[in-house]
Amino acid sequence: MNQSLYVSTQPAFYKIVIASAVLHLLLIVFATVPVRTKEKEYKNYFVNLVGPAEVQRPVKAAREKETVPPKTITEKSPAKGKAAVNVKPPAKRVVVPKKGVSLEPEKSVERVSREIQRLQALKALSKKKKQKEAEREQDQQDDEEVARAIEIIRKNKLGVVPKGQGLPGIQSAEEINLYISLVQQKIWDEWIHPQFSSEDLEAVLSFQIDMKGNIISPKILTSSGNYLFDHSAMKAILKAGPLPPPAMEDEFVVRFHL
Repeated sequence: MNQSLYVSTQPAFYKIVIASAVLHLLLIVFATVPVRTKEKEYKNYFVNLVGPAEVQRPVKAAREKETVPPKTITEKSPAKGKAAVNVKPPAKRVVVPKKGVSLEPEKSVERVSREIQRLQALKALSKKKKQKEAEREQDQQDDEEVARAIEIIRKNKLGVVPKGQGLPGIQSAEEINLYISLVQQKIWDEWIHPQFSSEDLEAVLSFQIDMKGNIISPKILTSSGNYLFDHSAMKAILKAGPLPPPAMEDEFVVRFHL
């Protein structure tokens, strides 16, 4: 049995369909890709033109200008041989007054017035102090004059004289008289006598002073004739000790009289 085969030169129908689908897909891909890249490459930017220098800036610099915050100005350390430049705004200058200079005339006048018052007060105090010192010196001189007058009066009523060689340790006559006056003063302070009808009573007594200032060997050389008068004189000598020690032991003679 003979079989007939039919061979056609045209492709099958399904191959045509597949090829058409592939072509359509390729067309879609090539059509969509350029559009997307075009949108990314050609974006629209709005720039405010200020001057010719701004036009020459690239688009990227304009974008950074919009996004980057303003920078703070910092100080840079000056290089050698160059002065430092301070870019900070200058602070408000405060004028500090020098010593002795016042910016407020009214307060300055008040201060000067107070200083004058203080100096016047110091001057017044100094004057008062000098017056008090002068008065004190005058009072001291008056006291010395009164003491000398009293001493003269006492010497007229009570006489003390050293007997023998005197005081070799005391060289000058002034020092000897000073020591005798001191002994006389001590005895006079202790002499207490009663009232007597007669004013012609007189007694002479003697005593010695040792190196410690103690009174030793008191005795009556000449009696007044009145026991009470002689006893008061002896008691005054004994109560006057101890006296300032002399240069050496010596005997003193004391005359008591009314």
